[in-house]
Amino acid sequence: MHEKYVASTPEPFNVFSVLRSESDEVNLHSRFLAALLDHCKPNEDQRSNLEAFLKSVARVEGFEQRGVLVDREKYNIDILITNAKKQAVVIENKIWAADQPEQLQRYHNELIMRGFPRDQIHLRYLTPFGHDPSEEGVGTLNRNRIVNIAYKDPEFQDWLQSCQQRAYDQPELRESVGQYLRVIQKLTGTDVDNNHLKELKSLCLEKDHLALLHDLRHAFDESWISLIKSLFSEIKAELAQLKDMPPDEHRISDSIVRQLVTGSKNVWCGLYFKLTDHSWLGVELNTWPSSHPGLFFGVACNSKNSGGEHDRIRKELSASDRSTDKWPYIKYLNSEINPSPRNPSRESLTLMVNDADRKKFARDIANELNALWHRIQEAGLVTPPNS
Repeated sequence: MHEKYVASTPEPFNVFSVLRSESDEVNLHSRFLAALLDHCKPNEDQRSNLEAFLKSVARVEGFEQRGVLVDREKYNIDILITNAKKQAVVIENKIWAADQPEQLQRYHNELIMRGFPRDQIHLRYLTPFGHDPSEEGVGTLNRNRIVNIAYKDPEFQDWLQSCQQRAYDQPELRESVGQYLRVIQKLTGTDVDNNHLKELKSLCLEKDHLALLHDLRHAFDESWISLIKSLFSEIKAELAQLKDMPPDEHRISDSIVRQLVTGSKNVWCGLYFKLTDHSWLGVELNTWPSSHPGLFFGVACNSKNSGGEHDRIRKELSASDRSTDKWPYIKYLNSEINPSPRNPSRESLTLMVNDADRKKFARDIANELNALWHRIQEAGLVTPPNS
């Protein structure tokens, strides 16, 4: 079945994949979605795509179309939909980035300050898999005011297909929506051919196959744990060949990786290099940001007890929105091999199991860490061992 439906099927041309990273939330997803929501057919005033989106995906009722505006990055909001009645829909779109401190609360307060009634502000948090925003991003807002929506949801993908159908007489738009839908399906692991899925389901239901698959679950987890440990060991070996790197405090034991993979506990899993009493250079595998968990590296420092060190790191390393209260500098790894601990993609599984590809990835990570280490030294962000 794999040979029939996957291996023998060439990857179709996709202009989005050619021009942008498929995880570019600002220049690909937010931009295209805003254009699609704002689209009107020639000589029509009604935004049919927007109307369908609000009803089936965002689940917003009673939103009037009179005086509708669809804006990107207005008040720093990814997508803001407003109308003449002072109703507002805020769409916070997260693919890679972590939430900024009190991000959703700030958007909410900004709109209230501009005269939007509290009960007419609808907050929607859009991620690949429908995860919750972080406590840091929510701030003091009531979580019940925020509705999660997901690229993976059938409602979202059905909406895209309906946009495609409405563009039956606009071939350029129709084909663009189709290509974008394929990007979404690949991003969320829902790009399995319907016939392929149907045959797999039938095979699982034959004889005792489903019971046998149950036995494979544990074997899959254990195999994935071994690959993750191999990756960290290879990063550690590559770093050992570099000069001047401080000694690591590694957290890559069987129990730690297993807790992370199985979801029994969210733990710190990675390699950490002490810089000062409050900060560490680190490469970590984690389940956050929830919209795209995986491997990242940077400088860890808790803003609550660092005596200003957190802000200094953020300033000296020119961190922008890619920072949190515990990581003033973060770099996410935009790579197909980037392993999500609990939901690895087919691409990451294929590449991680290949020794040469995995070792190359480890070498790339080690080089990135080494470059960041030199930036840290140049900025004077490290305390000499004997000081």
